Amino acid sequence: MARQAELTFIFCAPLLVARVCALHIQTGMTSAVNHNVFNDTNAMQFVRSCKAKTKDERDKLVAEIRKYEKSTKFFEKIQEAKGEIGATAGHKGIVTYLQEKILQPGWSVLELGCAAGGMLRFVQDYYHTQSFPHGSLVGVELVTGWVNFAQTYYKDIKIYEGDITEFAIPEPYKGTTFDMVMLNDVMEHIEEKRYGCLFSQLDKVTHPGSIVYMHTPSPMTQIADRGQYFENVVPHHFVTMGMAMSGFELVQFEHDVDTVCGGGHKDLPRLLNSAKCYYNGWPKYTHQVYRKVHDSAVLNVSSSETS
Repeated sequence: MARQAELTFIFCAPLLVARVCALHIQTGMTSAVNHNVFNDTNAMQFVRSCKAKTKDERDKLVAEIRKYEKSTKFFEKIQEAKGEIGATAGHKGIVTYLQEKILQPGWSVLELGCAAGGMLRFVQDYYHTQSFPHGSLVGVELVTGWVNFAQTYYKDIKIYEGDITEFAIPEPYKGTTFDMVMLNDVMEHIEEKRYGCLFSQLDKVTHPGSIVYMHTPSPMTQIADRGQYFENVVPHHFVTMGMAMSGFELVQFEHDVDTVCGGGHKDLPRLLNSAKCYYNGWPKYTHQVYRKVHDSAVLNVSSSETS
């Protein structure tokens, strides 16, 4: 007698040992989330976590934004968006990658954490230079000063104020999905208890076939930068797991070899020797490309047994 068995398998990251999956499948464990440790007892809860911010947390964030709006970096982002200064090294690397490997004619693009809109302007410039049509170019940003600038400065790029873990884009884009969503050096700033909120938002603003592009500092970089506000270490396997659970398959992962910032390294695999930007002994940035699947079966492990 033939017996067909299909197992919907919890998508476990490469660095989690097999028993992680077995524990969740066999026992359905529901232990409390320890947001400081991603391990075999809380992996599922960690990527699904979407805890509301407290009033104190919101007040602290507002105060941090107001302080940031007085910084040199805040004004440099506006200057970059206006073309008064050149693109940063990181943005040059992102633009090169998007132009050579990602962007397609006719696409609509949403950027989450878009700052003053500089990257959206670079995307728009690329489409115009190539005489390619494109859809809507839209951004969501938390820093009020950047949003105020962008809403006054741009004509064909629309930027709205919002927290990317809980935003709602107003008309005429309410309910709209986009061909590509990009997050440029943003993932490391998401609060630990709200990654699930972000993954849920990405699901809402995309359709089957949509691309999600992330440019992210490597974990070694994040370890060295943890003194910054909301600067978290975000392991690659954690992001891949969260995206898979939200219906996105990994299309491409590679280290950024175009950004130029110098730095040194040793004892790395040969394939990482071509990078031009190292930090804490490791390539500073990575590119991650995800695609929203048409058929969720591609995200499940299935098996057949014959007895």
